[in-house]
Amino acid sequence: MSAHIGIDLGTSSIKLGKVSGKKVELLAVNVNPLGKVMLDTEKERDGLAEAIKRMLSENKVTENKFRVVLPENVVYSRVITLPVLTDAELASAIKWEAEQYIPVPLEGVELSWEIIDRPLKRTGGEKMKVYLAAADKKMVDGLVAVFMRIGLEPERMEPELIPTSRAIVIEKKYQGASVVCVMGAMSVGIGVFENDQLLFVYKSSSGGVSLTRAIVAGLQLSVQQAEEYKRTYGVTQNVLEGKLITAMKPVFDSIVGDLKRTISYYNQTYPGGQVGRILLTGGTALMPGLVPWLSAQVGVEVLIGDPFEGLEVPPQFAKLGAVYASVIGAAYKE
Repeated sequence: MSAHIGIDLGTSSIKLGKVSGKKVELLAVNVNPLGKVMLDTEKERDGLAEAIKRMLSENKVTENKFRVVLPENVVYSRVITLPVLTDAELASAIKWEAEQYIPVPLEGVELSWEIIDRPLKRTGGEKMKVYLAAADKKMVDGLVAVFMRIGLEPERMEPELIPTSRAIVIEKKYQGASVVCVMGAMSVGIGVFENDQLLFVYKSSSGGVSLTRAIVAGLQLSVQQAEEYKRTYGVTQNVLEGKLITAMKPVFDSIVGDLKRTISYYNQTYPGGQVGRILLTGGTALMPGLVPWLSAQVGVEVLIGDPFEGLEVPPQFAKLGAVYASVIGAAYKE
């Protein structure tokens, strides 16, 4: 059985996942030496190309086709509702619709869409739901140029929320709605799902980097020390006389507020429905104490999303599903 490979180009890290059938053959993560994916110069493209090439060589990856994951903070996305259209009608109408939701000129972005739900019968008044995404054209062209330099062929590019959700929500048969919370370095991507259907998306501008910066400012630590404190103590109570949590509180208040607004919007839009859980992914999700603390703050059960269910995974990665959910979703789930 042929293997599929996902590569997550994050602003702080690059992750690889290789899956053959139901066996996870490879998981790896390296630092993104540029700290960004919006590449402005040939030197930056060369630098990222070399970093990816070296990572593939270190992990003995010889395949040249990849499914690429992009960070949420570089993609505009929205679930839109339209009258029921055919594929041809949708292709003609989508740009006119996109102008209402994409806050930049459309000539500067690569636009894509996917039908989420389209009623089979038309008796009048039915609506269809479409997931709309747009990424900066210069960024996409720059990344394609990077892949071409090292002989790689991107099969598709997706914002992180989509493959992550495929890995931890789709086909899980959860009761009630699920909020997927992808805690990235620069932002938090939030998606609300009912069964396997995406209802809407939201984005918080605070991420793991914001938490680190807050610790640096609040405790007068270096960035490295702040990262170590964040990963070692998280939101554990009574650490440093409560000063660590106090330093991170403004950032967490923003994230908690966005989650509460998301749940409130769901309750207003889908009366009678109920959010059953929040599923966390991303490295920040593994902060000690975060799951029970966040559950108490939001008033909803919080779980770490498990992309490894039903898969054979090397034992050293068994507890790191939250870190690799995006590449598992890209490589394994269609």
